[in-house]
Amino acid sequence: MTLGQDRSDFKVCVVIVTYNRKLLLSRCLKSILRQTIKVKKVIVVDNHSTDGSEFLVTDSLLPIFRENCIALKWIRLEKNLGGAGGFNIGFKSFMETDEDYLWVMDDDGYPSEDCLELLIKDASPTCCIGPLVISDKDKSLLTFPIRKDNSTKNYNSLADIPPNITKIYNKLTPFNGTFIGKSLVKTIGGPNPDYFIWGDEIDFMERAKAAGAPIFTNCAAKFFHPKTQNLGCPMFFNLMRFNDPDSVLKLYCYCRNNFVNKRKYKGILFAFLFAIKAIWFYSFTQPSCKKLTLVMKATFHGLKNDFSKHHNYM
Repeated sequence: MTLGQDRSDFKVCVVIVTYNRKLLLSRCLKSILRQTIKVKKVIVVDNHSTDGSEFLVTDSLLPIFRENCIALKWIRLEKNLGGAGGFNIGFKSFMETDEDYLWVMDDDGYPSEDCLELLIKDASPTCCIGPLVISDKDKSLLTFPIRKDNSTKNYNSLADIPPNITKIYNKLTPFNGTFIGKSLVKTIGGPNPDYFIWGDEIDFMERAKAAGAPIFTNCAAKFFHPKTQNLGCPMFFNLMRFNDPDSVLKLYCYCRNNFVNKRKYKGILFAFLFAIKAIWFYSFTQPSCKKLTLVMKATFHGLKNDFSKHHNYM
């Protein structure tokens, strides 16, 4: 890569992890085809889908990718390894290619047509850049709130972000259209598959920060993703937020993995403060004996660094 090189010539590989969402996957892949800057390769990691995703893609989309000179590789896993395991396989497959940059996303989101063009403007070998992640139903809302610096308040919509802010530094929403330099992946590796779902992206980001990677959200680039209503639920007199996942498996992994991450990157005190927050939420904010019991188990397993029990909730 040389100074002044045309960035449209940068070699970009897309990695998408999918599981039983063939129509959403099709939407995502079609958005890749519409990009104003063409990617060189697309790797789809299939977490053992049973809905015919592979046949839909190979029968209807693969010929179109070939016509556009884009290589499409399908990796079907023998069992569901979760988002963390799927991305881990995808990152490893990317490292075996000649591409210089990784563009990573879930199957249920899709980028705006100029998303890659905007992200690639700030490309560097160790970059980790994200677009704004916006609700696919209401284009005025952020799918995932972004915490303001030195504040308990969040950016919840496009209107919340002042016009003079074009980049939000040290914050992004992985892995939703995240643009990553190959040198960074070579240095820190890919997502930790032990996490299964939820928390692997935080662990990856913390390792990227420790490696000195330039990390920020490009507010001009847009990635559309379904908005889940039970994320960022207000609690404790509206002073805090808590994610209340919509499945037992997600709640278990969220609490276990978050406890592990807090302890690893902030210390044991912050880990237990998170556990107390979760206990408070299901004791007083939205009382649930079942979820409270699950939180206690997840916290205990996180304390033991035990990543083997999420299979019990699949």
